[in-house]
Amino acid sequence: MFRTTTIPTQGAATKPIYNPRNKGFPQQGERVALRTVAPRSFAWKLAILFITGSISILGIAFTEYPLRFAFQFAVAALMAHATELVHQCLHRTAIGSRRWDTFLGCLLALPSATSFHYYRWFHLWHHRYNGTEFDKESFDYAYQLMGHHSRRKRLIGLARHLSMVSHYTNVLKRVVLALQGRLAGELILLHPEMKLSAARQIQQDYQLMGGLVIAVFALSLFLHTSIVFSFWLLPLVLGWGPIHALIELPEHWQCDRPEANVFLNTRSIEASSFACWFTNNNCNHVAHHFDMSIPLERLPRFEKSLAKTYYFKYHERSYASFYLQFFKYLWIGAESKPVGASKPRATTIN
Repeated sequence: MFRTTTIPTQGAATKPIYNPRNKGFPQQGERVALRTVAPRSFAWKLAILFITGSISILGIAFTEYPLRFAFQFAVAALMAHATELVHQCLHRTAIGSRRWDTFLGCLLALPSATSFHYYRWFHLWHHRYNGTEFDKESFDYAYQLMGHHSRRKRLIGLARHLSMVSHYTNVLKRVVLALQGRLAGELILLHPEMKLSAARQIQQDYQLMGGLVIAVFALSLFLHTSIVFSFWLLPLVLGWGPIHALIELPEHWQCDRPEANVFLNTRSIEASSFACWFTNNNCNHVAHHFDMSIPLERLPRFEKSLAKTYYFKYHERSYASFYLQFFKYLWIGAESKPVGASKPRATTIN
């Protein structure tokens, strides 16, 4: 049912391991309707982000601590939500235009110190080789350490994962290399599969990022103000990192690997309406990996259709249910059952 692939040689052309479009599914009717991009839907998402973000920024400006912390946390949470909107842009299912999706993706990615083109290249690679030994993550997580047999190592891994320290460290390294004009070459050496045009786009992202950061900090020092710290740096480091890491964690944690079957290597969660909005339906992750051409707002409908035919091995009733099992695993270790593993039964999604 699922195709396999041989180990690709460096620089050699490779094919997707799993591609729903090659599976013989009908490409008309409901499937085509689901794939139709609705720019108005994404415009509403941007409007909500803008309104809630403006209120949160005004809250930081006109309140004092400790109340200001609440608004800074709100800004951090909205930055994490914006990263999920970036995810939709890189799949070109936001506006449906390469130019607009790239522009909006770059704009939404900047506050979290994320290169849109770096995120896009590695994320699409992740879709191509999901669940296999060739899989690569866009962000630098600590999954391996959290899976260690030692409780101490697992807890250290959790701290590293939530702090996103590896991500920030690597971003700084890439910014330095980009400002020196060396990043594109380094990326090609590390990832021979990457085209030079993609590497140059990534380098430009980090050059822009580095220039903006230098300019903003220089202006802040000149004006003797802590506005950069209050409005951006504190929400980024103490808020965005942990929230983003927690959103991403359930997607493939302890699912079957190496395994190219999306129903065995990916997890979906039946989230609340708020969580669906906040994660931009990232909770319907099996459906997303089954067909990444479907705009994210239509994933719940598509996943219900999939659940009538396919068994989802990793399916949780809520984020709370998943994280209760996850933290139990961190403390107990391998003695607890694999996080989110369903019993052999038909999957039902309400």
